[in-house]
Amino acid sequence: MGKLTPDALVGDLNNALGPMVFYKRTFGTSSRARVTPSNGVTPARATVRARLSSIAAAWQSSLTPANRSAWILATKSQSRPRRRLHPRRLSGWQYFHQVNLTRLNLGLAILAAPPSPQDPDPLTSLEIDTLDATNQVISLNPSGATGSNSYIIVYGTDQMPTTRYPRNGWYRQLAVFAPGASRPFDISTAWTSKFGTLDGSQRVGFMARPANAIDGFLGWPVKAYATSTGSSALSSLIGVITPTPLVPPVLADLSWANQGIATATQQTAGPLIMRATPSALNQSQNHLLTKAVPAATPWKAIIGVIPGILLQSGICGLVLFDGSSKIVTFEFQAGGSGFPSLNVAHRTLTTYSSAPFIMRIGLSACQIIWLQVEDDGTNYTFSFLPDGNEPITLFSESRTAWLSAPASQVGLLLDQWQYSTPLIEHSASFIHFSLS
Repeated sequence: MGKLTPDALVGDLNNALGPMVFYKRTFGTSSRARVTPSNGVTPARATVRARLSSIAAAWQSSLTPANRSAWILATKSQSRPRRRLHPRRLSGWQYFHQVNLTRLNLGLAILAAPPSPQDPDPLTSLEIDTLDATNQVISLNPSGATGSNSYIIVYGTDQMPTTRYPRNGWYRQLAVFAPGASRPFDISTAWTSKFGTLDGSQRVGFMARPANAIDGFLGWPVKAYATSTGSSALSSLIGVITPTPLVPPVLADLSWANQGIATATQQTAGPLIMRATPSALNQSQNHLLTKAVPAATPWKAIIGVIPGILLQSGICGLVLFDGSSKIVTFEFQAGGSGFPSLNVAHRTLTTYSSAPFIMRIGLSACQIIWLQVEDDGTNYTFSFLPDGNEPITLFSESRTAWLSAPASQVGLLLDQWQYSTPLIEHSASFIHFSLS
């Protein structure tokens, strides 16, 4: 950057002059090289701008006053939220814009009259059917959204190291599939044209979202990510990543062991809530709800639990039971020593023996904790699943390191331990229990 001092010959300089631009500063006139802004208009941006322009033109010139009044009145009769969990009242123009922009994105014509609001047919899961870096083939198989007005919009991310996971802002729209389109969806060309050659050593994220063609309302997305050597199916539930399919435990399929004062409540098509209020201090009572393990190995069990109120050394989690008195617990402990922890502990139904594995961890009540145990016929392997899918192995031990015999039962655990007053109900919500 240069600085000029005007003299009698050059009294003042300002704005562009040839390849230079001159401008005033506090201490005189300065200059810089003239730069022509780059043209940032891409085909995708041009398409979006053209659609926005056509919607604005339709509102101003194509619609009659009666049409515009109908859109304004339609917003007053809407009772559902239009943006996720945040209800708000749209203007007539905003409602017209919202409905028809989605319709144009789906390849449909602009509506002149407001539609009757309809929720989209939901998607329940998204599986990566093929992710083949050798042949550059990508196909996705979503479940659900089979209605005659249900379109499915597919998004993808660029590749990333396997140490990273896709974030919401990284997804880009790849394709739109009309009702009745053959599944799995082949998105090979759409993905490679946007992101380039598929590398088998990198992780890729995908998302599918249902859209109702009637009123342009978008449903909840489902997500999945994988490398070309395998896949991990996910779904989104109000921003929470969970395994697909989510399998809430069914109380009728489970049996109590050492029920005592504990109770269990089955929510409709949802979590099973265990509760126990201690009658005295310093009583270790491990309340179990279990089912028989598979007859043959290998097998694995996964639970998703949301701790409620767990005071002092209260625990909840996954349990292996030998059918007599001994149990091995893979547990979240609220913090008997001041910090929450994940433990593998040796216990009986009413006593604590030892904990061969303790890991202080930054988990808290009211978040989903995913725990997994695998039986390979020789050892039990305990893993923590941060996102409900990718296991991190924490500990492994012989099947009879503590148990009198290999576990005959596996299931859910809640302990009522409390060593100070007042006595308060302990609780935990189990949202997932799968055994395979």
